[in-house]
Amino acid sequence: MFSKTSKLFPLIYIGNSILRQRAVPCTISEISDNYTQKLIKELKNQCIKQGAVGLAAPQLSVSKRIFVIRNKWTSEMPLLPEIPLTVLINPVITTSGENRNSWEGCLSIPGYFGSVPRKTSVVVNYLNEEGKEMQMEATDSIASIIQHEHDHLEGILYLDRMENRSDIVFENEFFKFYAHSLKETEKGTFNFLNLYSQ
Repeated sequence: MFSKTSKLFPLIYIGNSILRQRAVPCTISEISDNYTQKLIKELKNQCIKQGAVGLAAPQLSVSKRIFVIRNKWTSEMPLLPEIPLTVLINPVITTSGENRNSWEGCLSIPGYFGSVPRKTSVVVNYLNEEGKEMQMEATDSIASIIQHEHDHLEGILYLDRMENRSDIVFENEFFKFYAHSLKETEKGTFNFLNLYSQ
């Protein structure tokens, strides 16, 4: 179903205890070391190869507070805006707005989508792959992606957030009956707000 992952950073699935651990922050010195940079490279590569909108380090067997996000749904779900492949290290998120359900999938729970309540707005403070302080704001679907990936750093899977377990569908059924019903107003926005360190 999925592309092969590396032996050093294998993709893991629900049932693996690493996915239930609270990930450990990266120190500034760790960000620049060879191992972490290899991990970041693999997160980027696998996010693209697997056709995902996001991927977190715990999903590649490393309990560190790192995830990547990007745009995927250019053909199946064209409502999402273009998102550059972005690395977020030690992210701290602040959520606001109303709760709104969004459809989510996960590489660590292959083959299914679930309807998950998420806040409609987030602000994220994080370090980029060079260790520079960054800030991003996002709304709607993009905010949901960020909350989903941040949950991985807390040992939380989207199934834990679902209010109704009947709101889970097989992937093929999702693309036949649900994907094209998404509203234009739910596509979301994002902005890089500022860069603290040059």
